[in-house]
Amino acid sequence: MGDRRSGVREDNGAGGSVGARPGWSSAALCAVAASLAFAGSVSAQGDLPLGLPEVAFSAGVPDPVSAEPWWRAEEDEALVALLEEGIAENHDLRAAWERVVQARARVQRAGSPLYPALSFDGSASVAPAESLGFMFGAGGLASAGGEAPETYTSTTATLNARWQLDVWGRQVLQRRATLLEAAAASGDRKAQALALASRLAAAYYDLVAAVARVAIVERQIASNQSLLELTELRFRQGAATALDVLQQRQQLAATSTLLPQARLLLRTGEQQLALMLGRDPASSHFDVAGALPEWDGEPAVGRPEALLDNRPDLRAALARYQAARSRARSANRAVMPALSVSGKAGNQALYLTEWNSQWYWSAGATLSVPLFNGGSQAAAIREARSAERAAYHALYQAYLGAVREVEQALVQEAEMRAQVRAYRDQLDAARQALEESRSRYVAGLTNYQSVLTATNALQQAELNELQAHRQLVGARILLHTALGGPWAVELTMEKQENRE
Repeated sequence: MGDRRSGVREDNGAGGSVGARPGWSSAALCAVAASLAFAGSVSAQGDLPLGLPEVAFSAGVPDPVSAEPWWRAEEDEALVALLEEGIAENHDLRAAWERVVQARARVQRAGSPLYPALSFDGSASVAPAESLGFMFGAGGLASAGGEAPETYTSTTATLNARWQLDVWGRQVLQRRATLLEAAAASGDRKAQALALASRLAAAYYDLVAAVARVAIVERQIASNQSLLELTELRFRQGAATALDVLQQRQQLAATSTLLPQARLLLRTGEQQLALMLGRDPASSHFDVAGALPEWDGEPAVGRPEALLDNRPDLRAALARYQAARSRARSANRAVMPALSVSGKAGNQALYLTEWNSQWYWSAGATLSVPLFNGGSQAAAIREARSAERAAYHALYQAYLGAVREVEQALVQEAEMRAQVRAYRDQLDAARQALEESRSRYVAGLTNYQSVLTATNALQQAELNELQAHRQLVGARILLHTALGGPWAVELTMEKQENRE
């Protein structure tokens, strides 16, 4: 995120000068000089350098990450539709959008002191005539008939204007700080949308894996049923024992117990996905892809410093640091003299025995020089500078944490890819072993125990390979989330924004 420059030069708070004007007393000039000296002394610490460490990723292709959302490259229409629906309709994101609206309203409020304040004031009052006559002498209130009125009426109608000049740019810095805080709120919302996209994708692929698990278990049940029929046939032919039949029946029953568990995972996955989409969890069903995706090759990870541009949470942390810097500089300038101008114009009227009115106006200027406030302003400056340093350290830690997340996802993907390869080798060997053992069993060359062992090994290998494949997909999703990208910082919620 670039550092936006305001129209006010950002110095250490001691810049600028006050030219002497005729009529100023020596005391006032001394007070101004003392204020300038104090402002310079409290801001002599200088600016905190960004100073983030230079690091490098241990794996991945150093090409820039894709500018398009990763899920659009999967050619999975169901996934794309679910993610876009979730980003548009999720209630947590709607709440985050309202916080952005609030932050933008604060920007407008922070800019209002830069403009003159106008007000119209009107008043009317009735008072005893004696109170007015006291000022002029009772004889001056007598009317032509010789009787003094009992009351008099006075009215005023005035247009007032007041403008506190932002001589030192303090209000400009305050407004800049709120602008940056609004940008941080927007970054928080987009980071929340990025995290939601990751959770939605994970829930979607959990559903894909659950569908695949149901299919695997159903296929295993059918295979065990077929093997049971074969064993019973061989038993009737005298080629198998009763124990063989009982063991195969037990194997079929044990495999059948896996089907309700698989269906439960499927239904639970649908309910979780419906909840994140804001749908009714009790009646939502989803059509998903038939298999988990195969992601080969190393992904493009870019350079670590690009995370500051590609991750919304880091952009938000950087904006908060810059906002804290602006507030610290604004606090420094609060010890400067304040200059304001004011004016008013209006009409005043008085009714005693008849109406009398006149138009009037006035204009003036006020110079306020802070002399002593019990150390309140010095404490405010220390507080603002401490907040600046805290925001810097938060940014530093967030950057290191982002690099760690990328590294963790890279390591996890590499290890899970190796595990998937090992499980697939095991699965191929288990299939060949079962095929060979069944052939030998049918030919009467081996006993049933070898078939049972091979069957158990194959069934476990199929489920292990599916679970490892799902974890590999999850590692890639985590990597996309950790890297972010131009698409991540441009995530929009058009339906939410149109509601403003």
